[in-house]
Amino acid sequence: MFQSTKIRTILVIILFLSLIVLTRGLFIDVTRDSGKYASIAKEIYIHGNWINLTIHGEPYLQKPPLMFWLSALSYYLFGISNCSFKLPILLFSLAGLYFTYRLGKNLYNKYIGILSAIMLLFSEFFLLYNMDIHTDSMLLPLVTFSLWQLSEYIQQNKTKYLIGASVGIGLAMLTKGPVGAVIPAFATGTHLLMKKNYKQFFDPRWLIVFCIVFIIITPTLLSLYRQFGINGIKFYFWTNNIGRVTGQYMGTNTDYLYFFHTLLYMLLPWSLFFYYAAFNEFRRLFNKKFRASEYFTLGGIWIFFIILSISRSKLPNYIYAITPLMTITTAKWMYFAIKKRQSKMFCFLKISQTITEIIIWSLILVISVYLFPADKVFTWIITGVFFFFYILFKLKIKMKESPLLNSILVMLALAFFLNFHVFPEIYSQQAVPRAARLFNQISQSDDKLYNYQYSQYELFFYGRGEVGQINNQAELEQTMKCGNAWIFTNEEGLSEIKNDPSRFPSDSIISFRHVLLNKGFRYINPKTREESKENMYLLQCK
Repeated sequence: MFQSTKIRTILVIILFLSLIVLTRGLFIDVTRDSGKYASIAKEIYIHGNWINLTIHGEPYLQKPPLMFWLSALSYYLFGISNCSFKLPILLFSLAGLYFTYRLGKNLYNKYIGILSAIMLLFSEFFLLYNMDIHTDSMLLPLVTFSLWQLSEYIQQNKTKYLIGASVGIGLAMLTKGPVGAVIPAFATGTHLLMKKNYKQFFDPRWLIVFCIVFIIITPTLLSLYRQFGINGIKFYFWTNNIGRVTGQYMGTNTDYLYFFHTLLYMLLPWSLFFYYAAFNEFRRLFNKKFRASEYFTLGGIWIFFIILSISRSKLPNYIYAITPLMTITTAKWMYFAIKKRQSKMFCFLKISQTITEIIIWSLILVISVYLFPADKVFTWIITGVFFFFYILFKLKIKMKESPLLNSILVMLALAFFLNFHVFPEIYSQQAVPRAARLFNQISQSDDKLYNYQYSQYELFFYGRGEVGQINNQAELEQTMKCGNAWIFTNEEGLSEIKNDPSRFPSDSIISFRHVLLNKGFRYINPKTREESKENMYLLQCK
């Protein structure tokens, strides 16, 4: 596998092109959660307070600080921009590909490790969450590093790997809380239990993990205690995790199949074969009376998957951190299928991937012609080149790795089309970055921008300097008295201001049409797209 010079050359070219596509995502505007995280990093940059996190000046407790620290550091190095915010996360994600390779290699062999990393790179998950940043984007590489180090420790019994795992878990918890420890604990605990390696549970060296992890997460515990008291610590360890499962803190989703059908599109183009691989994995376990070479993937994937499925709070990014374990499982069975080229498994591989490829090409066609028509010749030419080589691979290249190469190529075509056309088109319709950039361009140096009635946070990131937040009518009236104030607001806020002529700032109102991305199908459908938008306004007080 991967022995021929031809296939290695093809893979190197495709990997280079994938880096170009991923890099394009660094320059696409942020919104919603990404906008919030970029704004928190900006406040660290402005105030130099690396411990007590704030958002528009208010204490923030929902997420630990590691990702914000990295982006703030990037602001110091490169200035405040979309790219500066996203770049550290992308670099960590690329490291996560290597960690996936090492974990897959350690659990099975180097070919499965390579396959796992390639499948992770060319997945919808990886593309999306390195463009639309979430804390899970950082969680994945750190959890994967921890799992790799733990697997090495169990196999070689060397303390250095336990120390490495401890650092990884600590940093993962400094990124998204206890879930950074939960996934490695599920994977490792299941492996030791199923291997009946009970003595390992009582190895005193596990105390190293607790000590190192505690030292690493101390800054976030200190911050939470200073700002919120014991309730901050409780939120970190309990409310923000168990509260989401029970629905006491957040979430009302009772769709127990949510992540099953979410993976069908988020794990493209490997989703069909992943479920086939999972079925084979469980069938083999039952046939062999639960004897297997490793149980990291079993515990790491399915215990976490079940907990998320019964949780009342569900979002696609919640399951992103275990994607490497999913690709390792899928790569394992794909490796078996490719080795036994004439088997039924290889036949299913070809059929399932061909079906997926047809779906993706059809999706590209529908998007480019109807949903978001591509008006740039460049987009059509590059997409056409991808399609030409896809057909060439299908018809001319008869290598055993062809199902893999064909799927990679079609996924690369989709990634190019999304990052170079669709996402820039969608995110350019956001009113907030346009209004903030206009303010930055035409306002005086001592003018200040304020937000009123808009519930998201992008304005605090894109606005020059420190953007103010107006929380009530009293603060609004006070702000209106300032001659150097600009106010960004929605239809409700504008009506509230215009109801009292004495509070009307000027006859110069700049309006913007704003895309509501949470409107889903109403925005995607061209016939209802305009209905899904709302008016936003930028007003200058005089």
